[in-house]
Amino acid sequence: MQGNIESKFNRLVMGAIFVLAGITYVYFLGGLLRPNQNDSAHAIGIMTMKGGVSFHPAQYTLGDSLFGQFTLLLTAKVAPPVSGDLVVELSGPEQLQYTVSSRYPPGVPIINRLDRWYSFENETFKGVTSGSDLVVVIKIKPPQKPGEYTLTVTNPKSQQVYFQMPVIFSDQRGALTDEDCH
Repeated sequence: MQGNIESKFNRLVMGAIFVLAGITYVYFLGGLLRPNQNDSAHAIGIMTMKGGVSFHPAQYTLGDSLFGQFTLLLTAKVAPPVSGDLVVELSGPEQLQYTVSSRYPPGVPIINRLDRWYSFENETFKGVTSGSDLVVVIKIKPPQKPGEYTLTVTNPKSQQVYFQMPVIFSDQRGALTDEDCH
């Protein structure tokens, strides 16, 4: 009988030690080994008839790309009377390889099912309406040298520019600003 009680006690103590070791391990990994993700940037703006409003540039440090690419997420409000087809382009000192896609932020289709999902073909958002929230995801292969590029959203028929924003690639961390980008 006493051997049975000792066996249960030993299993209980070993289980508690295992759980405490796991909690300690996760605590130290989360506190000491915080990953610093520098391969993506989030930009916020408003698309207007006068070229738009960008709240800050997107900044990357060459060498910090993940799997050989950077990610730029642009969320922008489409201000009236901006509407129609919109083309997203990235231009600058050298020709960059990039792909443009879209996704809705989490929860938007649940909250507002009237906000339609735009068709997207050849880097063009089709039939965008005023008052919409546009989400643009751009995967960018890094340039060979540091430089400043421009992200532009235009109407392909009229060539009207609705949004412009600098996209900066630097060769050293903190060279442009010490302010953290979100």
